[in-house]
Order: sequence, then C-alpha cells, then structure tokens
Amino acid sequence: MKSDITIVVPVYNPHQAWEKILVTRYQELSNTMTDWSCSMALVNDGSQIHVTQEAIQYIKQHIPHLVYIHNTENHGKGFVLRQAISELNTPYILYTDIDMPFTVASMQAVMSQLHSYDVVFGIKQQTYYEQLPLQRKMVSKILQRFIKILFPTLPVSDTQCGLKGMNALGKTIFMQTKIDRYLFDLEFILYASKQRLKIKPIPVSLREGIVFGNMNYKILLQESKNLWKILNRK
Repeated sequence: MKSDITIVVPVYNPHQAWEKILVTRYQELSNTMTDWSCSMALVNDGSQIHVTQEAIQYIKQHIPHLVYIHNTENHGKGFVLRQAISELNTPYILYTDIDMPFTVASMQAVMSQLHSYDVVFGIKQQTYYEQLPLQRKMVSKILQRFIKILFPTLPVSDTQCGLKGMNALGKTIFMQTKIDRYLFDLEFILYASKQRLKIKPIPVSLREGIVFGNMNYKILLQESKNLWKILNRK
C-alpha cells in the first residue's frame, strides 16, 4: 500500500516560468516514488510578480488535487508553512523551496526514512556550498558556529537546509513554532530534539545549475533578533 505525502512549497516573487519548472520537478519526483502517493500544497506569500492566474491554472492542470493558498501580504516562510500544514490531513509532509532545488535522490532519501523517524531533514554537503554565493555561504557557516555554541545539545548545527519531512507527531511539533521567517527551521529542530522525537539528518545535494541570490541585510538583522527569542525560550 502506498503512503500519502503532501509536498508543501511556499512561493514569493519567483522567476519567470517558475510554474513549468515546479510541475516538471514534481512529476519527476512523484513518478519515481512507487511506494508513495504524492500531492502538493502551494502557498503564495504575497507575491507581487509572476504568480498569475494563468500560472496557477497551469499547475492545477498538471498536479491533481492541488491545495492552493493565496495571501495578499508577505508573512515569511515559517508563517505560510504553518498556514498550509495546518490544513493538511496526509500522514506525511515534506516541505521544500519553489524550484525544488534538491536532487530527486536527495528527496527520495528523506522520504524513505519517514516510516522510521518523526522528523527527517537535509544537511548540506560540501558540494552544496560550492553553489552558494560568498555572502550566503558566510551567513550559513557563521550561523552554524553560533548554533554549536548556543544550542550544544542539538545533534547537528546545520538546521537551515530547505528540505524537511515529518510524520503526524513531527507536524504537531512544527505547529508549535513561532518564528515567521528564516530561523523557524532552527526552532523546529530544537523543539523536536527537546521533545525527544526520533530525528534523522540526511546529507543532500542540489541539482546542477541551481543559483542562489544573496540574503537581504534587513532580513539578517531581523533573524538576529529571532535567534535571541529562540535562545530565551529554549
């Protein structure tokens, strides 16, 4: 019997033709997962460009039973993931980025562990960092250093990789997170660890040709405040 899993992807001001890339990569994954029945939840986080009715209609034509949520204002990835996940009833959930940037093998590896673990999450291999711009690479490495120091009981310091899966128990913990933007991932893994959920880090790789932009410095400032909030709640 196949297991039901919903792939949740937030979208905010994507590149042109994003909907075709999303459909192609979703179908590539779902067609290779013989033990899984895949569906998708797409949540628009207040996009101002490229999320048109035509784009959404195209996705609905190619991905049956799509759950689509439209927000007129931007709230942040953590907020909209909670928003979408709260509406889902499938026993397993996987969330990733709108361009599904990880290899099919990486996504398969995460999904394959969900019958044995409550939370399964990707961790970056060295090849991942080779595809990052210098600023983003530095932010990632510095944050990991801070996590090692501030949260020494965590099993890993790489909490921010954009590929994570969970079962119903993991979902319960995820819905307890409060951070709306970048560091909700850290908060999730921290809570799961504190509640002694069965968690499993999996090394993952990016597809060839994936390009990341630099992070906005205003977001970095806000996330430094969110790091302080998480620290005070730990």
